[in-house]
Amino acid sequence: MRMSEQLEEFMRPAPPVTHIHEHRAPTDESMRLVREMEEKVRGEILSAGTIKNTKLDIQWATVRNPKDFWVIQCHCRLMVNGEEMHLHFPVEEQICGDKLKLVREIHHNITTKIAELITIQLFQESTDMQYIAQKMSERTMI
Repeated sequence: MRMSEQLEEFMRPAPPVTHIHEHRAPTDESMRLVREMEEKVRGEILSAGTIKNTKLDIQWATVRNPKDFWVIQCHCRLMVNGEEMHLHFPVEEQICGDKLKLVREIHHNITTKIAELITIQLFQESTDMQYIAQKMSERTMI
């Protein structure tokens, strides 16, 4: 093969590449692994509970932090007047064994969060009302 033929062959564009991605249904083995992982997560829940009310629904669970074995996290899901909020905070291990202390800790963190949200909302509404009052007074002055 001559040099020009080699050069022509080298310069010839490559055939287009077609990528094929196969979408397979889950296998029995993969489904078994999923169920096994779900069971492991369920086994790591140290405690859980639900509080229902017409204005406030709370679901909570305490679990060990997978990244730090010594830290226990409490995960709360709140529904306040139809608005969903999530709250996460660390809990001391001794508290997890005492249901009353755990509920008090959860209560403290939730009430602090709700107070913060209400304060922010009231401040926002107050600021909005001041703005509206200012605009209304400007109109009456004209």
